Amino acid sequence: MSITSMSYGHPHRVSLPNIGHSLALATAPLTALMRRCSSWLEAPAREPKTAQEVLAYARRIESSDPGLASDLRGAAMRDID
Repeated sequence: MSITSMSYGHPHRVSLPNIGHSLALATAPLTALMRRCSSWLEAPAREPKTAQEVLAYARRIESSDPGLASDLRGAAMRDID
């Protein structure tokens, strides 16, 4: 027996998957990842507030910008005294 003879005179409907729905399901994780990255990039950077945090920041940037690190150390030491 074939599918046509099994339908008993009723037209057989071929069910094709909804391409839009499949595409949405496939791209949902990527979209969620992009939203998380976007919110992370838009979050304001936390600036050092205490003299100890400024000194730690100066140590981190010493190799890339020694002049700024020196200025930060001086300001932090003035704040400590």
